[in-house]
Amino acid sequence: MRVCASRTSENPRKGNHDDPAGGENLSALDLLATCNLVNYFGKHTLSGGGAGKIKIKPVLMQKGRTRVALYGLGYIRDARLHQMFSVKGNVEWARPENTEATALTSWFNMMLIHQNRVSHTPKNAISERYLPSWLDLVVWGHEHECLVEPTDFGDFHVSQPGSSVATSLIEGEAKQKKIMLLEVRSDPEAPNEAPFWRATPINLETPRPFKYRHVSLMELARLPVDEGGLGENWAPPDVAADLNGAAERRAGRRPPAAAHEAWVRAALEKNVHEMIDDALAPFRAAHRDGSGPGTEAPLPLIRLRVDYTGGFGTINAQRFGQKFVGKVANPNDVVQFHKS
Repeated sequence: MRVCASRTSENPRKGNHDDPAGGENLSALDLLATCNLVNYFGKHTLSGGGAGKIKIKPVLMQKGRTRVALYGLGYIRDARLHQMFSVKGNVEWARPENTEATALTSWFNMMLIHQNRVSHTPKNAISERYLPSWLDLVVWGHEHECLVEPTDFGDFHVSQPGSSVATSLIEGEAKQKKIMLLEVRSDPEAPNEAPFWRATPINLETPRPFKYRHVSLMELARLPVDEGGLGENWAPPDVAADLNGAAERRAGRRPPAAAHEAWVRAALEKNVHEMIDDALAPFRAAHRDGSGPGTEAPLPLIRLRVDYTGGFGTINAQRFGQKFVGKVANPNDVVQFHKS
């Protein structure tokens, strides 16, 4: 039995989850399921008082002697679900019946969950420790970073496929996009024992190339001149001069040009050109002969995050990006300045 795992989709209007609403408790996924465009499962009706109670029931699939119990959980807000898991008995798990012909141990237990995994706040994420130890594999949706190779977490494994395309210009999105082919097979000599399984990552070749890099102007300036730096005689800009420039801006006067502005611009341009070449290198290597349809390289996404701590001035990011129109897909926000 084979299953292809990729990241669950999001509702762009509502953010993390597609909450049912209205008198009939419907969501966009209900409409897609009615049109037979998706197989929608994992929708739960809350019962009880307080945070509510749910009973998670599996979708049971069998091919020959191979059996898979597929659990699904989505759309419940993280803070509420966190509270439900924190109270014993609020989340109940249904399991297949244990019979002589179909032993409970012969099922491969897999769960698909669409919730925050990274804990931005203590109660706005779901921890793996809340999930039962008898699960074999958990496929985690919602998170963007691609960590599709299953990793050990106690008694079960966790796979995080991530987003299939770059949805935001952050470092986690710059990793190779992948899906996972999951193969499950029962033990022919012991069909009532735990089945064999393996996961094969498959690289996606169609997402737009994306490169992310973080540079510090202070570190670049300390490099020798022949390596693009300002040399050994360079010293950090005078802090007093920065304060005077800020005072002139408050007074409505235009301050003098920032020190080393031309060098900053040249250093950033050099980094962006390197990132463009790195982003397109795999595509060029795959189409060296120039044959076949669609051999024109796609415009890459580039994000250069610049730490200008140390008295350096910034440059106009949109004006800087105009030099890369036709070379990158996001010329207006190629660089992003910040201070440590």
